[in-house]
Amino acid sequence: MSSRHHIAPFRKLRGIVLPSVLWITVLTIVVAVNYATSVGTSTRAADNIKMAALARYDAISGVYVGIEHLLANRANPDPNLQLEINGNSVEIEIRHEAQKTGINAAGSDELHLRLVEAGLDIGTARVLAARIVDWRDRDHDAQARGMEDAGYFADGKPYGAKDRPIADLVELGLIMDIDRHVIEKLSDYFTVSSRTAGSRYSVTARTRDAQGNQSHITRAVVHLGTRRNRPYQIIKWQQNG
Repeated sequence: MSSRHHIAPFRKLRGIVLPSVLWITVLTIVVAVNYATSVGTSTRAADNIKMAALARYDAISGVYVGIEHLLANRANPDPNLQLEINGNSVEIEIRHEAQKTGINAAGSDELHLRLVEAGLDIGTARVLAARIVDWRDRDHDAQARGMEDAGYFADGKPYGAKDRPIADLVELGLIMDIDRHVIEKLSDYFTVSSRTAGSRYSVTARTRDAQGNQSHITRAVVHLGTRRNRPYQIIKWQQNG
């Protein structure tokens, strides 16, 4: 892992997309504060709304800074960047999609290892690895600790196992015992596009307040193109507050 790269001050950054994001930030804060005032909320409530809006759009701005860095450093992008916006620390992580594990190609053992790397305990990782395999394979025989149609129906779900490849990591939320927080962890380790990763990168921006508390995450999957009038395309956005 390379050393962290510090970008400062933020006002010196230039780009074709970043100014519009900052305007959105300003307008959102104005609307939020005006709304809080109009309904008679307290100053503290208005400040909370303002800070939440700042954290959200500071993270979005961080993603665009990461994209600009990718465009300028295609051959050797720094995987870790850091800057400060509106008093919030913004950490930016850039990862090539080819570095991730293809969730449809990995076997149960590889899934288990990657789930542990993502921070799950060994037992939970073993269960979820089996359930991911059962979700995507075409047979109806549940693996040990896995789950096929009968298990979903018994739990009151209106569906059974998909029995086809996973199309999007969000789909993991349909698998028993995989919630939003688990998906957030897995997004850094798995991809559904490993065979066609090519020039695809995931750019993740995390905002932290003055106390170091994580307040917002924005992640984008970006495809870098070769056309001058369209140097990149955002394939997917994911935001979590």
